[in-house]
Amino acid sequence: METAVRTPLDLLRQAQRLLVPLYQRRYVWDAEEQWQPLWQDILRTAGLRAEGANATHFLGAAVLQGTVARPGDLTTWEVVDGQQRLTTLQVAFDAVAGVLEELGHDRLVRQLTKLTHNDPDEVSDPADDLKFRHRNADGEPFRAVMNAPAPVAHGDLPGAEDRIVRAHAFFTTAAREHLAGADEDAAVALVDALRQGLQLVVISLGVDEDSQVIFETLNARGTPLTPADLIKNLIMHRVDAAGGDAERVWREQWSRFEGVFWTHRVSAGRMTLARSTLFLQQWLISRTGREVPLGRLFQEFKHYLEHESGQDIEELVLHIVQVAGIYRGLVEEAEGDSPDLTRAGLAFYRFGEVDTQVAIPVVLWLLDPRNGVEPGVAERAIVDLESWVMRRMMLRVTTADLGRVTARLIDELETASGQTADEVVRGHLAGLTASSTYWPGDAEVRRELLAAPAYRAFKRGRLRVLLEAVEDAERGFAAGTGRSGSRVMRRRMHIEHLLPQNWKPHWPVEDLAEELDRDAHVHRLGNLTLLTGKLNSSVSNRTWMGERGKWASLEEHDDNLMTRRVRREHSAWWDEAAIDARTEHMLDQLLATWPAPEGHEPTVGGEVTREHNSASVRDLVAAGLLQPGTRLTFRRRSDLPAAVVTEEGKLHVNGQDHTAPSAAGRAASGRGCNGWWEWRLPDGRRLHEVRDQLA
Repeated sequence: METAVRTPLDLLRQAQRLLVPLYQRRYVWDAEEQWQPLWQDILRTAGLRAEGANATHFLGAAVLQGTVARPGDLTTWEVVDGQQRLTTLQVAFDAVAGVLEELGHDRLVRQLTKLTHNDPDEVSDPADDLKFRHRNADGEPFRAVMNAPAPVAHGDLPGAEDRIVRAHAFFTTAAREHLAGADEDAAVALVDALRQGLQLVVISLGVDEDSQVIFETLNARGTPLTPADLIKNLIMHRVDAAGGDAERVWREQWSRFEGVFWTHRVSAGRMTLARSTLFLQQWLISRTGREVPLGRLFQEFKHYLEHESGQDIEELVLHIVQVAGIYRGLVEEAEGDSPDLTRAGLAFYRFGEVDTQVAIPVVLWLLDPRNGVEPGVAERAIVDLESWVMRRMMLRVTTADLGRVTARLIDELETASGQTADEVVRGHLAGLTASSTYWPGDAEVRRELLAAPAYRAFKRGRLRVLLEAVEDAERGFAAGTGRSGSRVMRRRMHIEHLLPQNWKPHWPVEDLAEELDRDAHVHRLGNLTLLTGKLNSSVSNRTWMGERGKWASLEEHDDNLMTRRVRREHSAWWDEAAIDARTEHMLDQLLATWPAPEGHEPTVGGEVTREHNSASVRDLVAAGLLQPGTRLTFRRRSDLPAAVVTEEGKLHVNGQDHTAPSAAGRAASGRGCNGWWEWRLPDGRRLHEVRDQLA
């Protein structure tokens, strides 16, 4: 291994071939984060050098590994790390050369062209005209733009919207603007800065040296490679080390993870990450029976590969790809429009809507063909898993320790027969007694939800899943095969209050006690239904009976059995007693959808902790818990400016809108604070008390 600080002239003056492997990630740099800052650094360096200073700008590191060359062949290097900056330099050199050609600076053009193109007399293969070559999908746009005659018509090139073509266009425009009206000295200074004012630390490895160790070390210091990128490079390195064909493995197997589905960014808790990274985390948990924090995904994968896998590396890749296909099918099923889902696809949908990934590794274990679990066994286990998750969600208890449970469950499944997986899952979950992990029984769910203000207590996605489950149960799906043919269309239905939220104009009561009782019932589960179309406010708020009443208007939207039941059983009146009775019935349906073992009423040790709430002010406004125009005052400081809640769910303080209560608190008080605790409503409640109503 040799390490040296090199300028582009040092690195690129000789005829050579620099290859970006097929399996490396594509070019991702952009104007705001990289191109513009780099150009400014180049111009600054050029200006200083023109004034006589020996100024340089350090670009970072590049790792190159030598390859076995045939006699008479070009010296060939594989780019292990640094291809983003090296690609950018090549594009910038060529773009500036094109502008210089337009201006007639032929000598300077030749100086830059020697850094990007090999001398034709030095190569036997026309494909080696460029010193830098991408074997991945960047190859075509890179070659097209680098060989296009000046002035380059970027919009007419293949892949005109490709980042490499856009980078070339950016540097072309930047060079034209810089050199417009300038004398030759400015052009000379620019070329000098590009050739000799930039520096890289170039690590040159021999054919037999381990490039992966260097790669991991360089990328452990904040370089924005995803864990999936690091895992891919590790796998391809191991394929090479085992005497395999890494490019074939990437092309035939791993390249699918470069597609839109896998690179799409998804939410996992408070994080947003590439779906491929999330899948690899869940797959690894399903294989190891250990919790795998995202921050340690690469390290844990490497440990598994080196010490636990026991598989040939290419067999391991095939296994990952096989499970990835199952995972993708379930995600696409869950995100699709068809009401006919497999049981696992329905679980994926519901887990997604309630924003939890914790049970997915167990589902993957159950569906992994290597574990030999019969479909019926897997389905029963998935029903119990879903019941455990959904019952805890209905009680709004913390999910902090559930990852530990699923990891231990997988560990237990590994030691059991696949044919008893359903019994293992049920026994494990039923035996949990800690408040942070237990499987709630029927009595507790009924007790907590009978009088709960469900509309305000649950985020809309969670509430919709509950109502959809009730409708599915009405169609016979709680017991398995449905009576009405298919499940309800997911995500399409509108949530409607039967007794309207604005009930006072058309639903009068006699005294304050009845008014308070009605207010307490309006958001309960039994007063909510799903409609195929949203009622306008005038219809929604009408009285129950009459030719144009609420009961009659529901007929236009009674495709759902849950709404038909209301019309059939409550044609005369809708009141608090009807809401209570319907809440009981809906709870029957929910408990049948997500059953627990017969007689299961766990004895829970420790205080049950409600789930931490990450709702925003905007969420509170959307849920009707916080009205626009409400004036919030600072606790114990009446002299400070008030915060006014806006229609957009922001807090307006001193002429500025703030999304976060703490930011609004700082604007009002001039110091850092927890705004959820400092801001008070006119009725004396703190803002966090309002937030606690929304799970």
